[in-house]
Amino acid sequence: MALKQSGPTTSLAKRGQIVGLANHKGNQRLFLKEIAAITKISLSTCSDIIRLSVLRISETHILDPCSEENLRPRPTAIKGSTQDPDETKYYM
Repeated sequence: MALKQSGPTTSLAKRGQIVGLANHKGNQRLFLKEIAAITKISLSTCSDIIRLSVLRISETHILDPCSEENLRPRPTAIKGSTQDPDETKYYM
């Protein structure tokens, strides 16, 4: 089975646009498919960005989902890390 190669990281400006459209308070909320079409970012990436922004609100205690702290992607090492924190100090 081939590994999926990851693409470039989505810019903070584009992340802000995606989260802003997802939290739009107008008469009609946008579907995820519409947000992906407007931003020209894949559906799964848009979903991940929105989900991460909501999760980061509870971590940072900043209620604005479009704040820079809530939009920043997590470092790759943290995403799937299975190493014990004590182990990582030996590699540094």
